[in-house]
Amino acid sequence: ASMTPAAIDSLRIIDGTNAEKYHQKICTLAEFLDVCRKYGAVPYLDTKIDFSDQAVQMIADMLAERGQLKKCRLVGYRDTSMRAIQEYAYNTYGAYPSIILNVNVKTNPDGRTAIQQVKYARSMGYQGVSVNKNAMSKQIDTYCRDKKLELNLWSYKESEKNRLMDQLKTFKSVYTD
Repeated sequence: ASMTPAAIDSLRIIDGTNAEKYHQKICTLAEFLDVCRKYGAVPYLDTKIDFSDQAVQMIADMLAERGQLKKCRLVGYRDTSMRAIQEYAYNTYGAYPSIILNVNVKTNPDGRTAIQQVKYARSMGYQGVSVNKNAMSKQIDTYCRDKKLELNLWSYKESEKNRLMDQLKTFKSVYTD
């Protein structure tokens, strides 16, 4: 957070799949959204902090400018940032990104079980949930299907991801570690 844009731009990704082959830099939000638009990908933005009003407006404006407002998924534990972006976008553009609640038993700040978190997400108007593999259950899968909640899975190994994507065509996405 304390780095300047120029300092961030000078960094290179040195670890991860094919990192040594591509020598990629950390992309800006604008660059990321442009790549998503170019390839028809759904942008998922993980909101790990509470954003200032200025950041909320900037994110919503960028999504709108790049035609990603309705396609984008805001994912996280924090209602405030996701709801602020949704509200600003709706009031300004008449459209808004979906919000997806991260569901993880270990890091749930309110002490709810995984299925309680999923039910909370629905009761609060979330469009879906992103469930950690350690919290996933048949009950969650059934509930999401019945209630038409988008269901994403995360923290899977690449081999697990491929198996799940082949077997479980209903999931929107599966994130790997």
